[in-house]
Amino acid sequence: MRCMTKPIHGKGKVVTMDSGFCDAAGIIAMHKHGVFGQALIKKHSQYWPKYVPGNEIDNYFEGKELGETMTNKQEVDGVKFLIHCTRDDQYVTKIMRSHGLLDEIQDHYTGCKIGGQKSFKYSEPIFHH
Repeated sequence: MRCMTKPIHGKGKVVTMDSGFCDAAGIIAMHKHGVFGQALIKKHSQYWPKYVPGNEIDNYFEGKELGETMTNKQEVDGVKFLIHCTRDDQYVTKIMRSHGLLDEIQDHYTGCKIGGQKSFKYSEPIFHH
């Protein structure tokens, strides 16, 4: 990831990646070179990526409302490492990144039917992914 982003090192740009690039070491290395990365987190076979307490996050969200959000905050190699999570219909969306806030995007609503209609505002990390 660090090599792919070399042309934008030091520019403070944000690179959004799919779960195939879900690697905390890569996100941290990019951050140290002035590029902010974010990647969708998925469980690989039976294991979560390093620094991702996926089972604990899923347990936290059991019984929570659709659209509920939370951030798992850590520090890895002196860099802020965040896992932003949002409760979806059948799973919890998790995104790892080294930047950003868990603010709601005020002008963007999404909806989901589970028995009745439920509307909520996406959080900033999910909106931008």
